[in-house]
Amino acid sequence: MSTRESSAPTTPLTVAEARARVRRAVTAHQRAWAVGLEFSPITVGLRPPTEAAALADLPGVSAWIADWNHIAGRDRRSAPSPPDRPEVEFTVRRWAGLGTQQLPTRLRLGSTGAAVEFVGGRAQFRRLQSRAAGVLDWLSTVRATADPSTEDRQLVRALLGDLVTLEESDFMRLLGVLEWLTAHPESGMYIRQLPIAGVDTKWLGRHRRVVTGLVTAVTGADDLGLAAMESRVRLRLLHPELRIVGLDDLEIPWSQAAALSVPGLGAEDRRVLVVENLESFIALPTDGSMGWVIAIYGGGYAASLVADLPWLSSCRVYYWGDIDSHGFGILNRFRAHVGHAESVLMDCGTLDTFRHLVVHEPRPLDVEPEHLQTLTEDERDVYRSLRACSAGSDDAEGVDSSGPGGVNRMGGLRLEQERIAWPFVLERLTWALK
Repeated sequence: MSTRESSAPTTPLTVAEARARVRRAVTAHQRAWAVGLEFSPITVGLRPPTEAAALADLPGVSAWIADWNHIAGRDRRSAPSPPDRPEVEFTVRRWAGLGTQQLPTRLRLGSTGAAVEFVGGRAQFRRLQSRAAGVLDWLSTVRATADPSTEDRQLVRALLGDLVTLEESDFMRLLGVLEWLTAHPESGMYIRQLPIAGVDTKWLGRHRRVVTGLVTAVTGADDLGLAAMESRVRLRLLHPELRIVGLDDLEIPWSQAAALSVPGLGAEDRRVLVVENLESFIALPTDGSMGWVIAIYGGGYAASLVADLPWLSSCRVYYWGDIDSHGFGILNRFRAHVGHAESVLMDCGTLDTFRHLVVHEPRPLDVEPEHLQTLTEDERDVYRSLRACSAGSDDAEGVDSSGPGGVNRMGGLRLEQERIAWPFVLERLTWALK
C-alpha cells in the first residue's frame, strides 16, 4: 500500500498531516495485520519546498526540517530499534541563495510496528494481536495444525472487532466455551445447563456472533448443538365444556398447541379470538356466556407465531387489537397468514364512541394505507383517520398541542383496547362470536 505524493505540491507535509494519513491506513488494515495477513510498506511523499518557498518562510521551513530530523532520529544518539523506526528519505538540494540543503522527501514505514508506533497506536495494536493470537492458537490446537490457514486468519479478522472489546475475564470464558462446544457439538443442552462458570443465556446472547462463527467453522454445523427454548402459546377456554382436566387457562409449547385437540368442540362450532393485550385477554369470562370460544393471547407482533397454528384454517377466527397504527399493522400481518380472520372492536363506530379516551401514539407505523394489503377498506378508513387527526382538536383528551407540528411531531392517535368500557366490549364480542 502506498500513499502517493500529490502531482501539484503545495506546502510541505507536516508530521501531524503525515500521521493523519498513516492513521487512516492503520485503522483500515490493523486487524488484518494483527492476524498475520500481508503487510505492504506505507510510503508518504513529504512535498519538500522549492528554494523560493524556503526563502519566503525560512523559520517555518527550518522547523519543518527539524521535525522530520527528529522523526528520523537525526537529533539524538539513540534511535528506536530498526523494525519500528520510521525511515525518512532525504534529498540533497543545491540552492543558489541557501547553499546545499538536505530536505526530507519521503516517509517510509516498513513494518506494522513502525506504522502503529508512528501514529501512537501500539497499545491498541498489541491488544488486537493478543486477542488474535489467543483465538488462532485455539484454532490451530483444535485442527491439529502447526500454522493457522488463511481462511482461519480471515475469520478471526472478521470477528476481531468483537473480540477486542471483551474484558479479559470474558475472553478467557470465551475460550472455555469454544473448547466445550467443539468437544460436544450435539449436546442438546440448554444454555444454562452448560458446565461452564459464568455462562448463561444473557452471556451467550451478547457474544453469540463470535461463538457461533468460531464453533461452526470448526464443527461445520449450522448451529451450536444446543437446545432452544420452544416458543409458547397461551390459551383460555371460554366455555366450561372446553376445559382440559378442569383447566381453562393454559400456556403450552407451540408444538403442543399446534396439535391441540379440544374435547367437545366440533368443526362447525369452532371460534377463536386472538387478543392483542394481556389484560384484555385475562379479563375474558370463562363461564360460557360468549359461546364455544378459544381465546389466544396475541402479544402484539408475536401474533404471527399464533397465525401459524394449523387448526386455525378450520375455525372462525377473530382478531381484536388496539385501534392504532400498529394494531392495524399487526392485523395486516396476521391476516397474511390467516386470510379469513375478521377484526372486532377495531371499527369507526368503536373509535367514535370512545374518542374522548384516545391518547397519542408517539411512534406510529410509517406505512401508507394502500400498502396494508390485507386490510378491508373500512379498516383502512380507520387507519387513515388515526393518522389524520389533529393534536389541536378535541380528539385527544388532555393533549398539549402547544409544541410545533402538533400530531405530526408527536405521532398519531391511539385507542387502547383496555380503555373501552367493558360492558360494551362484552356485548360486541358476544354478538360477533355468536
